[in-house]
Amino acid sequence: FFSGGSGMRKFSISEICTLTFPYIFGALVSNQNIVLLRFIKNPALTLFSAVLVAPIIEEIIFRANFKKALKQGQKDYLNNPLDKKWSFAIVTGIIFGLVHLTSSTHLIELVYAPIYISLGIWLGYIYYENDNILVSMKYHMLNNLASFICYFIF
Repeated sequence: FFSGGSGMRKFSISEICTLTFPYIFGALVSNQNIVLLRFIKNPALTLFSAVLVAPIIEEIIFRANFKKALKQGQKDYLNNPLDKKWSFAIVTGIIFGLVHLTSSTHLIELVYAPIYISLGIWLGYIYYENDNILVSMKYHMLNNLASFICYFIF
């Protein structure tokens, strides 16, 4: 069902940052606050939507649709496969990261931007490398599940 790529090293770095930043900076990013507040009201539905539904929808939007658009609008300067892979990963990662910053009024959002953007770049790279949306969905689901587990353990 899920095949392909490495990535647990980057996965664990993302989780370490996500876990330590609230203690260092004293606040959660708005996106995380929203999820935690919803979890208090309806834990099962929130866990289901954050760990299963959101990664599926986000990977289709940010990876599959974008790759399809990139193929349709291919430019000559992107003939090198390496350029395509990294261009795809970086552009989708930046968009993914910025979409997850829900409030532009709090400076703490800027601290979290590199975490979301690097996660987005990593997921984009994995998808492009494996050409299988299920692989990036799997890692996205694992990331969200690990975040849930860590928030309630610590």
